[in-house]
Parts: sequence; structure tokens; C-alpha cells
Amino acid sequence: MTQPLPIVGYINPLVADALRDLTSGINVTQLRAERNGPVSAPLVLKTDADTEIAKRDAEIARLNDALCGIIDTAHNPSKTVWVRIEAVQKEAEEALKGSEA
Repeated sequence: MTQPLPIVGYINPLVADALRDLTSGINVTQLRAERNGPVSAPLVLKTDADTEIAKRDAEIARLNDALCGIIDTAHNPSKTVWVRIEAVQKEAEEALKGSEA
């Protein structure tokens, strides 16, 4: 399971929406270092979030490849199907182990 991203500050969600609108007159001085009760949302660095997204994408691709191998074996049986099943099983187990790391 992934660890939570480090929080770098807090912002009111309404202020965050206003920051996206360049005509709002709101600027980054509205950011806070501490939580302001239930009206503030945590902020994380985009680079940290992008790194986590890339890790998840890689995990999805790894699991998808293992699943495609299993499906291919099921739809295309041959004399060597048992050898292929063992290989696909090993691929799937390794892919699943990678998601736990």
C-alpha cells in the first residue's frame, strides 16, 4: 500500500477554485501553513503526486500484462498449454508481489 503524500500546506477549497481563475484577484498568499478547521484542504506537491500516479500506472500495466497472458492461454490452448500456464502463473504471481512492495 502506498504511503500518504507529504502535506506542504493547507488552503480553503473556495480559494483553491479562485486561484484557478486568473481574473479572481486571489494569489498564493492565501495558502496557510496549518489546518484551519474543516474549511481547509491539504496541499501536496504536484511532483509528488505525479510520481505516485506513475507508480500506479506501472502497477496497472504489469497486472494487465499478466492478465492478458492468462486470457491468451485460456483462449489458445495447445499441447504445451500446461507449460504456458505455469509460466503465466509465475508472471502473475510476480506482478502481484510487485504491487505489495
